Amino acid sequence: MSTFRIRPGSFRELRGQLLRRTAVVYSALAGAFVFLNYDASASVWPTVALTGALFAGIAAFTWFITMKRQALLFESTELIVNDAGITRTQLDTPTKTLAASDIVRIEHFGSGVFAINGKRAADMIWMPAQVEFPEKLAEELRSFSPVLSLPAPAWYRRYASLLGLAVLPLMYFFFTSESKAVTVLVGTILIGGLGYSQWIIQHSKDIDKRIKLYSRFGWLILFWLAVTFVAKLS
Repeated sequence: MSTFRIRPGSFRELRGQLLRRTAVVYSALAGAFVFLNYDASASVWPTVALTGALFAGIAAFTWFITMKRQALLFESTELIVNDAGITRTQLDTPTKTLAASDIVRIEHFGSGVFAINGKRAADMIWMPAQVEFPEKLAEELRSFSPVLSLPAPAWYRRYASLLGLAVLPLMYFFFTSESKAVTVLVGTILIGGLGYSQWIIQHSKDIDKRIKLYSRFGWLILFWLAVTFVAKLS
């Protein structure tokens, strides 16, 4: 049996990447927002500036209060490999186990990330590029299945995890628009997307217990959106 851990202090690498990607996404959203409102009356801009500052403040506050815990969770990740299969453990997160007979595909991306695929998408086990002794891990994984070497994901896929940030401008358009067509379109995206996210969060084995607990407040936001949706269409 072998146990593979994350290199101590390696979350700093990931934090820098997340900060840069978040800055790019927020800059793009801010640019799009200004473009869509470039002909708005002068009286609207104080509200726009205040809203933008509020969103930026929420993002900064969330970033700084969560990074320490995220580092702790990330660096607590362990991958246990033995003849019976593969087990991933992480602090305050459900243990994930794949029996040897359930492993169907193992991928090693150019970015250094390992992806161990089971028969269901939800069974996938990720091991970050910051794992110690990646060559030894790849060697042991070959006892279950060939390790496929794949190129790093396309640049736009690296930003997929940040799509949730689009909720903030969508909510702004939803609450400020007087068009019923915009209300139906944006409201449907928000309610459907947030509802699906809530279901994924509560059933995922890759999300820690505290986030699952806090995410339950999302049902209040969904209820608020649904009530507003009905009121705006009445």
